[in-house]
Amino acid sequence: QLGAVIGRQFSYDLIKAVTAYDEGRLQQELGQLVDAELLYQRGMLPRTTYMFKHALVKDVAYGSLLRRRREVLHGAIGEAIEALDGARVGEQAAILAYHYARSLHQDKAVTYALLAGDEAMRLHAQTEATTSYDQALTLARGLPDGPEAQRLQIDAILKLAAVSRSREDLARDQASLAQAQAMAETLEDEPRLAQVCYWQGRLAYV
Repeated sequence: QLGAVIGRQFSYDLIKAVTAYDEGRLQQELGQLVDAELLYQRGMLPRTTYMFKHALVKDVAYGSLLRRRREVLHGAIGEAIEALDGARVGEQAAILAYHYARSLHQDKAVTYALLAGDEAMRLHAQTEATTSYDQALTLARGLPDGPEAQRLQIDAILKLAAVSRSREDLARDQASLAQAQAMAETLEDEPRLAQVCYWQGRLAYV
C-alpha cells in the first residue's frame, strides 16, 4: 500500500524513510512481494528500485486505503523526498506538487507546482509549465481565504500570463488579472500590483 502511494516505481531509500518497519522486516516484506511477482526489483540493496509488475495491482493497493490515511502518507512521502533530495529538491518539484496536492499540505503543493512550472520553463517545456501553473492556481483558489493564499493566487496568475499564447488564454488572463489587481490592492502589495499592471498593459497591447 505504501509503495502504491509513492507511485508505479519507488526506491528502497524512499520507502525506508517513510515506513515504521526496521530494515530487516522491510527487506523481508519487499522480498516476499518480489517472490510473488507483484514487484520487479532492480539493483542491489541499498540502491534498489522497485516497480509494480501491473498497474492494476498498484491501483487496487492504493484504493484499499482510506482517504485520510492516503492524505497522511502523501504528506509523509513529500517530507521524505525533501529530506532525501535536499539541494536537488527543485528537480523533484513536480513529484512534490503531486504528493502535497493529495495531502493535507495544500499550501506546499502550490509552492511546488509553481516551482515545477519554473523548472519546465527553464527546460523550454512550455506546455508542461502551463499545466503546472494552472495546477498551482487551482490549488491556491482552494486554500482557506487569507493574505498568503491571495499572494499565491496572484503569483500563479502572473506565471500563467507569462506563458499564454492562444486567444482563449488571453481572455482567461484578462479576467484573472482583474482579480489579481483587486487582491494586490487589498493587500497593499505594491510589487505584485506593479507586475499585475505590467501584464494587463501587455495583454491590452496584444
